[in-house]
Amino acid sequence: LGVARPPGLGNVLAVRHWSYPEYTRVVIELDRPVETEVRRLAADSRADRPQRLFLDLEGVWVGRSHAEGIPVGDGLLRAVRLGQNTLTRTRVVIDLQRYERHRLITLTHPDRVVIDIYGPRRGAPEQKPGGGREGAPLPAGMRPVQTVVIDPGHGGRDPGAIGVGG
Repeated sequence: LGVARPPGLGNVLAVRHWSYPEYTRVVIELDRPVETEVRRLAADSRADRPQRLFLDLEGVWVGRSHAEGIPVGDGLLRAVRLGQNTLTRTRVVIDLQRYERHRLITLTHPDRVVIDIYGPRRGAPEQKPGGGREGAPLPAGMRPVQTVVIDPGHGGRDPGAIGVGG
């Protein structure tokens, strides 16, 4: 766009992706909350465009800071692209290789939009979170972590149990 940025718009702070065996997660971190929905576009072989998901981030400015796109290539997603769709709207496009369904989550503190894309993964090695390749197998008897439980304990006005010795 050859125009100046309108005042009062939010910013895209970061775009990250993680590949898991069952799905790929795309996270768009923002400096303000945003409401959005995901829409699906069929492949267009005449224009050489794959099947895509897209979402609009109203009131958000990206300008040209992500014009080159973010390659994924994990057997499920090809790439994530961001562009300034209108003066006050950023459009996020996810180019798909395979697709069954998706899930959209909006979170706060920090503000972010999370899209999980599910589908059969073929033709790509399994990846670890963050996009890295799987390393050596786990030692005998060790299994990958399936559940993490966080117990915040006591604090503030709740001192917890007080023993006989105080």
